[in-house]
Amino acid sequence: MAKNASRTNAGRTKTSAPAKPVKPAAASAASAASTVSETSAAEESNQSSASTSATNGSAKGIMQLYWDLASLEPEVRQDAASKLLSALTTFQSEHEASLDSSKPKLATAEADLQELCAPDVAYAVQRLFRGLPSARDGARQGFAMALTELLRTLSVFTTKLGLDLLEKYTSVEPGMKGPEQRGTRFGRLFGCVSIVRSGVLGRASTTLDDYERLVKMLCESGSSKGYMRESIYQTLIWAVDEAVSAHNIDVNSVIMLVLTNMFSIVEGDSERKQKPAVQTPDELLLLIHIQQTVPQFKDWAAVPAMSSWEDHRVISASNAEQLIRILRESSSENPALFSTWRPQPHSIWDTLFNLLTAPSQPSNTVELSTLWKGVVDEHFFHPSSSTEKKFWGLQLITNVLSTPQLPVSFVSQVFSVHVLRFLMDNLSSKKKPLHKAAAQTMDALTARVRDATDGSQRQIALALLHQLHDSAELRTFDQATHTKTTETLLQALSADGINDYAAKLCSQFIQPSVDGSSSSKADITGTRTWALDQLHALIRNQQIPKSDQTVDLVLQLLAFHSFFILDSKNAAKGAKDLIARHFSLISGKDLTVTSPALTDLDRKATQQRLFGILGNLATRAPQSTQEKTSETGTGASSAVNQLLIGCKSDGIPWAAPLATAVDALATAVQKTAKNTKGLAMIEISDSAVHGLTKSVELVKSIQTIISALSKKQQKPDQSAEQRRQLSQMRAYEIMLVHISLMVLIEEEDLVGTVDDLEACYLHFFAPLEALAPAAFTAKRAVKLPPPKLGSVSPTPSSEPTPAEVLIDSIIGLLSRPSALLRSLSERMFVVFAGQMTKASLSAIENVLTDNDVVGDGDDDDDDIDDEDGFVDIDEEDENDVEAAGGSEWDDTDDEDNEDEEEDDDDEDEDDSDMDSDDDNDDDGEIIEEEFKKKLLAALGDAALDVNMNDDDDDEDNSDTANSEDSDDEGPLFTDDQMFATDGHLAAVFRERKLLADERKRQAHEKKMAKIGLDHFRQRVLDLVELFIRRFPRHPLIVDLGLTLLRAFKSYAAKSTASATQLSKRLAGVIANKYCKITGTISYAAAASGDDVDAEHLTVSAEGILEILDEVHTISRRSQHAEVAEVGGLISVFLVRQVLQASRSQSAAQKSNAIDHIVSLYRTIIGDLCTNKTTHLRISFVSNLVEKHPLLAWPLLTSPQSKNAKSADDAASHSISQYIAHESCAWTGREPHMLELASTLLRLVTPSSSSSALPATTTPSKGKSSAASNEEPQSVCPPPTVAGYAAGINSVLTACATILTAAAANATAENAGKKKQQYFLERIRNVCKAVSAIIKRADSLGDAAFDRKLAGAKSLNAAVAQLLEGDKLQNPSVRAQLEEIRTSLSVENNTTSPTPSDAKKQKQQPKQQQQPQQQQQKQQPAKSPATNPKKRRGTEAASAEQASTPLKAAQVTSDKKKPNAAAAAAAAAAAAAVTATPNSAKKRKGNSSK
Repeated sequence: MAKNASRTNAGRTKTSAPAKPVKPAAASAASAASTVSETSAAEESNQSSASTSATNGSAKGIMQLYWDLASLEPEVRQDAASKLLSALTTFQSEHEASLDSSKPKLATAEADLQELCAPDVAYAVQRLFRGLPSARDGARQGFAMALTELLRTLSVFTTKLGLDLLEKYTSVEPGMKGPEQRGTRFGRLFGCVSIVRSGVLGRASTTLDDYERLVKMLCESGSSKGYMRESIYQTLIWAVDEAVSAHNIDVNSVIMLVLTNMFSIVEGDSERKQKPAVQTPDELLLLIHIQQTVPQFKDWAAVPAMSSWEDHRVISASNAEQLIRILRESSSENPALFSTWRPQPHSIWDTLFNLLTAPSQPSNTVELSTLWKGVVDEHFFHPSSSTEKKFWGLQLITNVLSTPQLPVSFVSQVFSVHVLRFLMDNLSSKKKPLHKAAAQTMDALTARVRDATDGSQRQIALALLHQLHDSAELRTFDQATHTKTTETLLQALSADGINDYAAKLCSQFIQPSVDGSSSSKADITGTRTWALDQLHALIRNQQIPKSDQTVDLVLQLLAFHSFFILDSKNAAKGAKDLIARHFSLISGKDLTVTSPALTDLDRKATQQRLFGILGNLATRAPQSTQEKTSETGTGASSAVNQLLIGCKSDGIPWAAPLATAVDALATAVQKTAKNTKGLAMIEISDSAVHGLTKSVELVKSIQTIISALSKKQQKPDQSAEQRRQLSQMRAYEIMLVHISLMVLIEEEDLVGTVDDLEACYLHFFAPLEALAPAAFTAKRAVKLPPPKLGSVSPTPSSEPTPAEVLIDSIIGLLSRPSALLRSLSERMFVVFAGQMTKASLSAIENVLTDNDVVGDGDDDDDDIDDEDGFVDIDEEDENDVEAAGGSEWDDTDDEDNEDEEEDDDDEDEDDSDMDSDDDNDDDGEIIEEEFKKKLLAALGDAALDVNMNDDDDDEDNSDTANSEDSDDEGPLFTDDQMFATDGHLAAVFRERKLLADERKRQAHEKKMAKIGLDHFRQRVLDLVELFIRRFPRHPLIVDLGLTLLRAFKSYAAKSTASATQLSKRLAGVIANKYCKITGTISYAAAASGDDVDAEHLTVSAEGILEILDEVHTISRRSQHAEVAEVGGLISVFLVRQVLQASRSQSAAQKSNAIDHIVSLYRTIIGDLCTNKTTHLRISFVSNLVEKHPLLAWPLLTSPQSKNAKSADDAASHSISQYIAHESCAWTGREPHMLELASTLLRLVTPSSSSSALPATTTPSKGKSSAASNEEPQSVCPPPTVAGYAAGINSVLTACATILTAAAANATAENAGKKKQQYFLERIRNVCKAVSAIIKRADSLGDAAFDRKLAGAKSLNAAVAQLLEGDKLQNPSVRAQLEEIRTSLSVENNTTSPTPSDAKKQKQQPKQQQQPQQQQQKQQPAKSPATNPKKRRGTEAASAEQASTPLKAAQVTSDKKKPNAAAAAAAAAAAAAVTATPNSAKKRKGNSSK
């Protein structure tokens, strides 16, 4: 009652806040009571004055509690009520102890209350009653809660006193305003609730008169205001319950009193009459409650309103109409009673749900489904109902879903067509007014279905699925609502429920009906297509639990109706027995005869869904195996799972029983027509049936071999060869069983494939003949067919291997637009790709390469197109684009580097394009000529005259007068002639239109063939990725790089969308897959787990170098930078493979391999620096430098060998040479060459065998030198210290040459601004490179870099020349040059001390050394450069303090820099010194000592 009263109050008043259900305050008052009692006891020591002292001492705190009772926060109200009740309970207990036992124990008046209760308690009772009408915040809720709990504790309080106080403080006085009257009425209602719920009404002091006063008080309030009616009637129900529990009150009298006042109305001058009937749900709820709780009450005849109810039982089935009328609460029938709306449906529905779903109800009880249909379905969710009523309906659905024992049969009533249509409409858009409410309802449905445990409750999901799918309009529920309702319901079903659901879908496919009635052919086709889609989705979803029987049922249904037709009326017994034997599941469920018969469109859709489901099943393991693997959480059974992919739990492929059954029926139909009367097969050729039979026989032999191999697998000593054979046999079996079914619908294309697979099987698995001799003996003479994709054997005379033919067939199957064949081909390729040869790789190259662009082997390409059924056609607009692209490259300045073969290829390509255009033009001219001839024939003689006149028009214009005379002769056609020629002209133009349509059709076919070819190439690329991922160490990986590069080159010249897509895909495969392969390609590594055939494992450094030569040739001659960039990536990969293959070779072979690679890259450097039109990029060389710096080190300087005949020879090309060459600056490669030089010097660390260098050096920033030297020293040894110094010297010499040339131009007065800027930029580049080189050299010590070398001296002189005078005015450049000159000064050369100097330094005491060092630091004017002895001594001390050259360099760099005069002197001294080999040896010896 408190809940309903507060709900009504919140819905009707704006000043009061809704009260939430709270726990009794007495239950939480223990902790607060001790605090209050302890405070009062501490203030007074005698017991007699405890109450007075408590009142005076804590009056302020208690008064604050009354204010807290009116808080809007429920927690604050509860806390205040707990503290108040705790204090009042203490006061009352102390007061009762002081009372005289001879005085009366009950308070029937206010005077008794003052006497029997403590003053604070009496005050509290009066104030709480007085505060009930208050509309301040939450005062009414808080005061009613506190009053209820306080009256529960006061045993002296009586109902009479409570009613008196209510009448005193909640009377409506004249002159009250509307809000005041409403507050007073609510206060009286809350007061009645407090009296009833506190238990005061059930005490022995309560009389029948008290009940009458209470009932009349409530009924008068309810009759005046309808928004209080529900709460008032709920209070009456509680009052009846109190009367039932009381022993001093006659329950029947109380019930009669309640009924009399409930149905009484006032008419005229206070004349009361009885209502003729029950009108509201409130009255109905009270009557139902009385009949359920007080069944002994029989005096219903005395109530006039119950006269129309049969047997006076409200929920009787015969009273259904009256119940429906009352529960509808229709404002149109009785506006006075139902003019106001509440946010929640009436509470009577909760009573009806619990009552009518209980199992123990009389047989004549009304059904809940009857009430639901009449009220909710037909009224609340009626299209014309208001939004408020529909909102009630959604709440009722949510409430009924929370009923524990919801009957499954009732679900279809709850989610009727009206309800589901309403939900679908409101869930489709968030702008709908009831979208959130509908979403909450669906959430409740999902929770109920998901949490169902027992089987009966899980059937709710099945009932909902049937309800959704029985209506054609609701079958798109998920798509319209953007939900996964169907999937959620299916996941909640058990395996048996899924089987029933699948059977239901199969029945709808067999005999479709829309909304329970037959429909048009389009509707029937739509229903069957929908059923097929649902079956496909059911099998495809792995989250739905399915048994093998369910999957077999669906497969048998689709397989039978894809290939057979059964006439049930004329069917022979033999046909039925045959179907029952091979298609037992559908035969037992009467799913063999469709009504109406399937159309061609239906049968095609059935075949598509059949192979779609088989394709999905062929890629996953059985569900039981998946569950077992997920439970164990280990990969121990991964090998077994791989073998069971595409199979059932028993290890038999899903399609194997289907192939056997279809073969048995097809053979029986062809051979025994009489016994199979009524059973027909679709139009299938004999060759297709023969291919099916052949495949089934091969599958049986394969299954025999698999069974034998599986037994061997269980033994622990099973070899890797046996495991490989078992996986290959399983893949072969699954491929054959699927192709055996597909051959029935694509017999022209797949019959030959079956023959090829049979031949490959007999030759490939010949070693296993002993396991199945019958399959091999009969067909031992079958020969392998030639490859069909243009692949060639290693030798022209040799026959193809079984692996070549098999992989050729696998690749050929990818040309078909079938996802099933694609997945099967990928599986076959994975298990057989280990035996792939170069011929197979050639087949892949022929498919991937666009031969129209490459122009190699035109005749072979035509044969390939004929075999595959694809024609490589370029559209006219594509040819135009290609022609435009070709002209762009023709505008280049220098074509000397292009060879004649490439020019011939381009010419052939242009010629082919021109020929195709000419062919199209010739076709158009032929058609136009034929049309003209037919038109002239239709016109007859008049056409000849017109033709003659046309010829005359071509003559001299002077004949105009003659033409005018001819016009005067009369018309060419008479009317009769014109009518006679109309039919001929119409026929001619009709034929012309047909020819035009035929041309369009042919053009469309060519376009689709081109698209099909592009898709075919994409699928072959999928195989290439599989090969790279599965066999990264296969020997053919080396050859694959060249194959991919050639294919990429063929698409780089085209700008069409398909060519661009393929080129991007190829570039991604090369960069992200191929070039990321790690490890060594060798037989030992490959055979360990990759199933690679040992016969074809031949990898040598020489063979890889040949491929590398071809890659460099293609990259250099390509007209596209993208090809050169991809070629650079492949080149670096092949270089790594050469180094790996050379590790086991002799030193001479290693040296030759390295020299060969360096020679190739020297040529690349020459092209980059001398040919401005080359499409090579600097990344071609930089990739090698970064990945293999030791190998690239010889590129820094020119070789000192007899192979370099001259400086212009390709064998002498080097980075340092071209840095100083003008062609490098002309081509714009100078900054790139400088960057390459600095990168090489940064990544390479010279050999530490010499004592001049430390064992460990400081790594450069970003990469460590140890990490940069990837190659083992046995293949690419690091340079010596002298060689490293020579490299630095050559680079610095080249930089000096650039600065010398810049000094003459950047500082010239007559030089233009652009020219000056050009040389200034060159100077900046040199400064940047030199700074990085010197920094790296200093980190290695003086042994690696001596500033007295010729290169450093030349560079220093060039810098001095640039800085001379004020000609160079750019401040940033001057600062960079100054920094270089400082770093190149001789005093910065951290040479090691001589032995004598080191000995003297050791003999000096440390006390003398430290002041000496400090003195040197304090005298910056005396530069060490002016005193060589002083400089050497200082450097010796620094060297002794630093344990490594790095520390020595740091000590030297910490010194203050010399001034300009000192720097000039140092430069002069450095120029005067000449470095000799003897001095170098001396420094080396000193350093070692």
